[in-house]
Amino acid sequence: MQAVKIRDNRSNVESVETHRSVKELYKLIEEQRQLIEESNQRGYDATSAQIVFESLLISFSLCTQRLKQSAA
Repeated sequence: MQAVKIRDNRSNVESVETHRSVKELYKLIEEQRQLIEESNQRGYDATSAQIVFESLLISFSLCTQRLKQSAA
């Protein structure tokens, strides 16, 4: 019985951490989007910023997948 409680607590902690990661990634994605927009407006090369943006999107996608799996 105690093993079930430990497993449930661990799942809850993982879910909270994943929710926190999703929120943080969303904020970083928005900031990166603004950085790219500003770089383009100023005529700067935004290639590096775009690569970071795409990496953030991949991380966001993986976190949301993890949330869906934990909810199932």
